[in-house]
Amino acid sequence: MTMEYTCKIDDLGRVLIPRDLRQSLDWKIGDNLSFRRIDDVIALRIAKADKKSECFICKKPKMKVRINNKDVCASCLEKVMIMMAK
Repeated sequence: MTMEYTCKIDDLGRVLIPRDLRQSLDWKIGDNLSFRRIDDVIALRIAKADKKSECFICKKPKMKVRINNKDVCASCLEKVMIMMAK
């Protein structure tokens, strides 16, 4: 499928990616994008997961889940759930 849009670069260098394009690619707020330049074309895609990603709470690199666009390790998630149950 081909979709083409025209937009302006604002004074801070930002470009708005249209909502329907983001939705069609299942891009969410907080997703990290990877840029690749190939001659005069720029390709955007969701960045591959960083092996050094860390928990938003304890800052340790661990296996994690994503909650409200924040990475949280299983240990911290369990602690939060216990606190919320009280």
